[in-house]
Amino acid sequence: MRAEPDEAAIDWRCDTCGEAGVLRGWECSIQDLGGRRRDDCDGGQPWTSVALPEPDHRRLERLEVLDLAAEQLIRGATFDGDEVRLEGCPEAFEALDAEIAAAIENSSGAAGARLQKLRRRIGA
Repeated sequence: MRAEPDEAAIDWRCDTCGEAGVLRGWECSIQDLGGRRRDDCDGGQPWTSVALPEPDHRRLERLEVLDLAAEQLIRGATFDGDEVRLEGCPEAFEALDAEIAAAIENSSGAAGARLQKLRRRIGA
């Protein structure tokens, strides 16, 4: 009996080094940036979207983020001209807010003020 092909599997091959393989089990993981809106990934939670200027997104990318949901918001951002859109469930924004708050505690002066402004803009 033949197994059905796994439509979610990704066959890959590196032309430079010759390595190859198949990626499986990535759906609904932090690497599944395209499937985050599916009901089976987020339990049908309401979706939140926040637009930021690109410099603010770069500031987020420089944070040492420990929470996976917060990291997914940052890494899964979509770019539209000079604007960057973060999209995710409210819990992910709350996690990102906590990460920014921790960064503010470890910042001073202008860097801390910029993070405070960014935190208000995201408004988790």
